[in-house]
Amino acid sequence: MKIKYSELKNIILENNFHGKNLIVEGTSGSGKTTLAQEKYINMIEKEKIKSENIMVFVLNSHQKVDWTSKMKFDLWGQFKIDTYNNFIIKELTKYWPIVEKNCDEVKEYMIKPEIIYQDTAVYMMEMLVDYFRKNRGYFLDIAEQSKKIAEEFINSMNISVLSLKELKNIGKTVYSSIRLKENKNTDNYTHMDEII
Repeated sequence: MKIKYSELKNIILENNFHGKNLIVEGTSGSGKTTLAQEKYINMIEKEKIKSENIMVFVLNSHQKVDWTSKMKFDLWGQFKIDTYNNFIIKELTKYWPIVEKNCDEVKEYMIKPEIIYQDTAVYMMEMLVDYFRKNRGYFLDIAEQSKKIAEEFINSMNISVLSLKELKNIGKTVYSSIRLKENKNTDNYTHMDEII
């Protein structure tokens, strides 16, 4: 159901979604983050919820800086604003002994898990994209550096994981979500799946 921004803002700030989950979709710059920040501030100042009792997940460290720049550190308590990846890494590290004990997939016992961070993942994906561009002629019609393509692949993988979707058909899923397909090379999305 599509509704106007002003109506959506009222629904969110007044908690008029009757305890149901609410998904707000929109293009970049449409006001989703601003609305979420307004809701966060409203929860603290009007609803009197302590900031340490509210957890906010943002996509990346840039968004975390944007969120914290709007907070009143001198008036509010602790902030729990973090990227989803960092939260998972902290929890996984904290509860690693339990995971290790109960997960048959862990073959080698370690004191703590080894984490591949975003920069490392992008670097590794960039090497793959470079290889396939040079040796198989993939993505030659895309006027972007391999690093930019790799970042898009990693972002698509992260979104798929958060949506509980399989990794093997990300390219197909991305292609099917494009509204204007006329100028799109379908091979690029097949190649994306192959590389991932």
